[in-house]
Amino acid sequence: MRQAVGQFSSFSWLLRFLHGEVMQDEASYTCDGCGEEIVIPLDLSQGMHQEYVEDCPVCCRANVIHIEIDEDGEASVWAELEQDYP
Repeated sequence: MRQAVGQFSSFSWLLRFLHGEVMQDEASYTCDGCGEEIVIPLDLSQGMHQEYVEDCPVCCRANVIHIEIDEDGEASVWAELEQDYP
């Protein structure tokens, strides 16, 4: 039987995280300003959808970092320059 998408599946992911089954603790994004790959730590306790601003450690331009964590604990991370963000 397939799990329903939504709150139940998010809760299921959280339970797996709390029991140590979700282990990804870092990811990377490419800075839109300079093109460098930047490795960042993941704080999975902050939820499955995260967004924050971080300055690139190479070119110092502000990037809006987007993090989405799927039901298997795999993170998708991307960035866009803050000035380009609506």
